[in-house]
Amino acid sequence: MTKIYNISFLILAFCSISVFAQRTYETNPDRKRGFNWMFGDSIWLDFKTNPPTQKNGSQLKALESAATISDTAGNLLFYTDGMTVWNANHKIIKNGTGLNGNESSSQGCLFIPQPNNDSVFFLFTTDRQGKSKGFCYHKIILKANADSSVVIEKNIKLLPSVFESISATTHANGLWKWVVVRNASGKGINAFLITDKGINTCGVYSESQRTVIYDDIGSQSVSAFSNNGANYIITYVGLAKVEFLFFDISNGSFKINPTTNSLANVYSPINVTFIKDNQNCYVAERDRKMYKINCVTEEEIIIHNHNDSFMTIGSRLTPYNQIYYNIFDSMFMGFVDKPELANAKFKRKGLLLNKKCTNGLTNFDNSYNNNLGVSFTYYTNCSNNKVNLKGQDTFGTNSYTWKTKINTSSSWLNIGNTKNINYTYNDSGLYQVQFIASNGIINDTIVKSIWIGKKVPQHFLGRDTGYCVDNFPTVKLQLPDNLQCFKWNADSTSSSITVKNAGTYIATITTNTFCQMSDTINLYEDTILPKPIIIRNGDSLISNRIATQYKWLFNGNVISNNKAIKINQLGVYQLFIGGKGGCFSNSDTTQINKLNTTINLLNNITIYPNPTQNNLEISNLNISNNYNITIADIRGKLISRINADNTNLININIESLTNGIYILTIIDNHYNKTTKQIIKQ
Repeated sequence: MTKIYNISFLILAFCSISVFAQRTYETNPDRKRGFNWMFGDSIWLDFKTNPPTQKNGSQLKALESAATISDTAGNLLFYTDGMTVWNANHKIIKNGTGLNGNESSSQGCLFIPQPNNDSVFFLFTTDRQGKSKGFCYHKIILKANADSSVVIEKNIKLLPSVFESISATTHANGLWKWVVVRNASGKGINAFLITDKGINTCGVYSESQRTVIYDDIGSQSVSAFSNNGANYIITYVGLAKVEFLFFDISNGSFKINPTTNSLANVYSPINVTFIKDNQNCYVAERDRKMYKINCVTEEEIIIHNHNDSFMTIGSRLTPYNQIYYNIFDSMFMGFVDKPELANAKFKRKGLLLNKKCTNGLTNFDNSYNNNLGVSFTYYTNCSNNKVNLKGQDTFGTNSYTWKTKINTSSSWLNIGNTKNINYTYNDSGLYQVQFIASNGIINDTIVKSIWIGKKVPQHFLGRDTGYCVDNFPTVKLQLPDNLQCFKWNADSTSSSITVKNAGTYIATITTNTFCQMSDTINLYEDTILPKPIIIRNGDSLISNRIATQYKWLFNGNVISNNKAIKINQLGVYQLFIGGKGGCFSNSDTTQINKLNTTINLLNNITIYPNPTQNNLEISNLNISNNYNITIADIRGKLISRINADNTNLININIESLTNGIYILTIIDNHYNKTTKQIIKQ
């Protein structure tokens, strides 16, 4: 785990985002992923309508743990109790049973789509009360035929013992996701990053203020991120407290509120929900009071006091700015409309149900509710520090301004005026990027923080390399310094590996500024190529074989690495050819006794039959010579080339040629030559 302490948080960036949170337009492409709620005794609420439509068909019988995921149009894809996964047809998917969740874990399961991949989903699960099944992930492949969807990896343990709650939010780049759990003992909180390359299994470790001594009650909790991810709340049921923390969506670390003790006293806190202003949170005791608490100032307002007349269990913000409450063992749900209002009221029977509630509600990523007028995504290239910036808006903008500055500077630099730009940073450090969009009437702005790190070479593992057969050396592959996380396809946990065998080696790295890249190196053994033959063609020498490397020698000295060479001197020539790995084979030596290109005719060679329909026989060749034989059309365009050596007879099949006249040329290694017209009938 990477430990991060005393990080300076960019409150300006969070405030800039939250200022516009009440816009009626939005940019969040995932906002409908939480439209389907499935919980309790097969309850299914579809929030494509307001109030939600109650549907039948759910196979879920959830005591507490429940999660769903929809596509970006709000259509149901999967749902689970943490132990079994069903598809939209309410069938168990392949390999979708025996997962390490638990029905009694309060927020014990959560789906996260893999960024930039519509077919891969991760399901995270926790065991109840900090038990040994721990915190696991399961990888699901969505197929076009929903019944063919399959869990391809399951019960991969990330942590051995954690609280029951799982929460998620979006990384600052607007693409990746953070998934957070709290260790069952001590102060530890772990944030895991899900990127387009998968799960960063190293995680980021931070510490909260409250030390928890593990017991069955102590590890029962619920947690929530504010919609923009800047604030986080977790309950300690056994301690009768809730804790608020600041979260850095850029680097995954937590920080205690410096102006308060970050802790509030709440008797048996059983559910928590942030509202759209990203600072106020509704917190309910199991069977007493309901509060609205400001996570920055910790100011408390009592919303309702039900004084043990019923129990509220789960709560969640709807897409229509309402809070729904699970009323234990009831046929209705509690309801708060417009929870940001000072006079917001709780209604016990806010939604009548056709099925019975139990102990929990559907768990999903709260950032689905983070709707802004403008936003932007970014992706950083680790090798050149070029940042790809893509603006987002939904109110018809036609004017754009991009600005950036180092975090410690007060001066902004204008870097672009189109909706999407690429910008390259020359120096490492923490920068702020501002995006301003306008349609002439409405102007909107967002500011985000971007870490720019030290450049990483594009081929940090080195270049593909071959070695001669049976001569493979010991090779050390070294990763760059200052990494947050890395993963080898060779399953090594070391920053360098020593290999003694040919193969393909892949490393995926995450730098300490959370830039990601991969590199692949192929180490292979060459085979020795067949012996080459030197062919003289006028004043040139060429090889009869194709190779990766050529090495020409004249009187024993290397003179060229080209496939062909000019004859400039009289003497002895020899050719070595090899593959990329340097396994060379050599020709016989060739003595050149003349530089002129006077052509001597080859005599006594017989070409029969001519005309011919199928085969052409060339005989009376000198078995001690090498021959280069070509066939060209009447215009001189080369059709085929044949090399012959150590033979006095050769047969050529020309059946595939069209009927007509062709030119046959035969040249030996002494540059004696003959040319004949042949007729194909």
